[in-house]
Amino acid sequence: MKKIATLLVILGTMTCHVMAQEINVESLLKKADEAAKLADKYPKDGLKQIYAAEALTNIALNEKRDFDRAQTYTSRALDIAKKQKVLKDTLLAKTYFLMANSNMVQGSYAIACDYYEMAIDAAEKELGRYSPYTIFTRMMAGRAIMMVDPDLRHGFIHLTQAFYDNDSAPGGKPITNMDQLNCYYSFGMEQMIAAFTNSQRFGVPAVLKDQKPYLMIQSRDWHVGQPLINWMAPNMLRSQQEREAHTGEDIIILEDDNFRALTKEEGKNVTFDIPACYLKGNELSIGPGSFIWYLNPEGYNKMVQDYEAFKKNGKK
Repeated sequence: MKKIATLLVILGTMTCHVMAQEINVESLLKKADEAAKLADKYPKDGLKQIYAAEALTNIALNEKRDFDRAQTYTSRALDIAKKQKVLKDTLLAKTYFLMANSNMVQGSYAIACDYYEMAIDAAEKELGRYSPYTIFTRMMAGRAIMMVDPDLRHGFIHLTQAFYDNDSAPGGKPITNMDQLNCYYSFGMEQMIAAFTNSQRFGVPAVLKDQKPYLMIQSRDWHVGQPLINWMAPNMLRSQQEREAHTGEDIIILEDDNFRALTKEEGKNVTFDIPACYLKGNELSIGPGSFIWYLNPEGYNKMVQDYEAFKKNGKK
């Protein structure tokens, strides 16, 4: 008995289903041989080529062999799919998805991500954006891409769109019970939050006071030394009455290279203004407004030390 690769369970092959955590490899071999014989008997049947390729890929994942044999049937399926004047049977999408999975488990991650993209495009071209199959393909591809692409936005865009499309599909949800997989979206969002937190580790917001920009060292909900994340959400979650009652409290800015704690009245004049912009050629023309300033680690750590001394002693 061999444990089937965890990666296969996560990827979720499009037309095969993993029925148990442990699978007898001999049983897989028998099924693969049967599928291969059927594919050889009907060489123009693209789906039979796909079934054979998937069965052989399952074996390869367990025994680290037969990728070449699986590739033979995958190539046949791709050739048949590309010759279709009108896409049908989701053959092209299935083939690209299988090619993505195969490259994924062999460690060719960039190539795998390209094939996942091609699988999504093929499904959408054949069935439309709101088809259950397209949505499912996009969701599974997005999850797989997030496993290997350092830029998590790549896969999360697809994962988000899959859930968005399912909710906004004309005529109602095409996948009626997709909400039961809300853990997919939740886990993906947690990955994004973790990555975003790390990327904002040395960020400091520049706010406007009397129309002049100042680095904000502390707000009611945040201060330097913490990653610049969740610094605005707590205030957004407060009631209008709460916001009005506490606006301007606990603000410290950097003014003329010195920390200055503002009075509540002064703090009411501090704003975070999103700058206006327009596109000029291939460059943005950006108006005055707030921004995020990113320091190098050494400079940021020095700012944190100075802030802690200021809080302790009332001076820099």
